Amino acid sequence: MTLLTNPMTCWHSTRVGEAVYHNNRSCTESNNIESYYFAWGTGGKRLCSHCSSLNSPLSRISILYR
Repeated sequence: MTLLTNPMTCWHSTRVGEAVYHNNRSCTESNNIESYYFAWGTGGKRLCSHCSSLNSPLSRISILYR
């Protein structure tokens, strides 16, 4: 899947203690990253659980029926 492998579609916070990267613009956690902590790529971190849930096929189907 291109979304997960292209570093320009992933972003993370460089803030100390942040351990996840994001790849979904609907993720409320990723939308709260301050601009001075924002960095493109995964940063060697794991995928945010909220992004993972938003990326699931069931999540996409539920969005269509809202």
